[in-house]
Amino acid sequence: MMGLILFPSKWFQKMDPLVEEWRRKYYPDIKDWRALSSEAYRHRPESLPLISEIIRDAPCLARYMEVCYPLIDSVATQRFQQITVPDNIGMEPDEVLLAQRGLLRLYYSQEFGCTEMIEDMNISEMDMAEDVAENAQIWCNDQAFQIGVRMMRGHVLGKDAGRPLSNMVDAAITPLARAVLDEFIAHRGPVPGAGVGFVALGRLGERRVTFESEVEIIALADGALDIEGNGFVLEDHAAEFCRRFNKVAAQWSTNNMLVRSVHMQPPGSGNHSVTGALERFANGAGQPDADFLREAASARIVCVIGDHPDEFAERFEEARRSILLRQAPWADDIPHPVPDAEGERLLPAILEGPGGLRDLQRAALGLRLQYGESHPDMTGGDGPAAAFRKAGEHGMLESQTAEALAEAAEFLLGVECVLSLAKGEQAGEAHWEDAVKATVARACDAGDFEEVVAKAEAATACIAACPVAVAGPDVGEPG
Repeated sequence: MMGLILFPSKWFQKMDPLVEEWRRKYYPDIKDWRALSSEAYRHRPESLPLISEIIRDAPCLARYMEVCYPLIDSVATQRFQQITVPDNIGMEPDEVLLAQRGLLRLYYSQEFGCTEMIEDMNISEMDMAEDVAENAQIWCNDQAFQIGVRMMRGHVLGKDAGRPLSNMVDAAITPLARAVLDEFIAHRGPVPGAGVGFVALGRLGERRVTFESEVEIIALADGALDIEGNGFVLEDHAAEFCRRFNKVAAQWSTNNMLVRSVHMQPPGSGNHSVTGALERFANGAGQPDADFLREAASARIVCVIGDHPDEFAERFEEARRSILLRQAPWADDIPHPVPDAEGERLLPAILEGPGGLRDLQRAALGLRLQYGESHPDMTGGDGPAAAFRKAGEHGMLESQTAEALAEAAEFLLGVECVLSLAKGEQAGEAHWEDAVKATVARACDAGDFEEVVAKAEAATACIAACPVAVAGPDVGEPG
């Protein structure tokens, strides 16, 4: 035994079978020892039922719970319990589940939005950007963990999770952006004009954040100085500002279950949507560019810091709409992608194949480009489902067709969110245990995993049959 101690690999090779034999002999009723062997159980033994449930059903939650076991405490808070419908309320299980889903949908849409989240974060008094980032990271993990547990139990469906998760990111970015901007204002003077707007692109812009999302943002501002030539002009210090923001944001996104990375695009990054003057953003690209169209269509203001936020927001919307209208005549000239060959009947392959997320983005963008001039509200960046429903309201699509497309879009985006919850060390569902597949089914409002696959295939078929999905421009890979 003393010799084995010097060689860890040999030690475990010898001891692991003995430990397994001991477990089978003395504890034959315990089939899964992962919870009892976890770091979370060592610190929170009274939470064993919850720890076992998470390790069995939600690999993404389990990974972060092992790194930061206090996340378990967030599920025991008074707020979490107050919005949980008791099982012994005297209703049938199906009725309790529907009541729970309705309560949480109301809670996250009406009572606990971005404004309330910023107040709940309680970091407005902090001056140092690093302190804001640290506390925002802790808060985001607690909130994301709570909603992850809700999804694992089927209390929040995947299609309903994107907005509250996006609100959480908005709520964290707002004080973080203010803290970084205050540093530059302190050294160079106030911001001239209407203010500085922080704009979300891609996934965050369309409010379809999943767990471990990659977030892209830009900062836009007026380029003119005041009469005396004083103030902080973002255009003149854009590269320095982006470096500072990205450094602080990297601290926020470290071990963050909600956000894997945050990137503010600086000038010279090769993208058309970069940090700088609002006027430069409005001018856009001289030639049609699929990525720029996608970014402009999804762009959404997270916050505006300045004296006239409403004025800035109005100017930004005018700029974004002008970009889409200017590019619309050349949309048909953008090359279309070659459809992927049919692969295995796996959810990621379905989402990436014909009629999947890529074609979904193209269909929604095609509608915005085609009808944006006659119907200004079509240029809004609220996501594909909203674009389909607006097209139905305006008579561009039959009402039944529009609703079917919107429901298909919501289901596919919901599946994408649920897959991020189920993702563990084994990424593909071919390696998933039955308990993880059951979690995916619950969060997708399906009876079993095969029904989820069938619904996903039906949704992609619906998207592929949309004429705009064929005629719309290629927007590249979904953000």
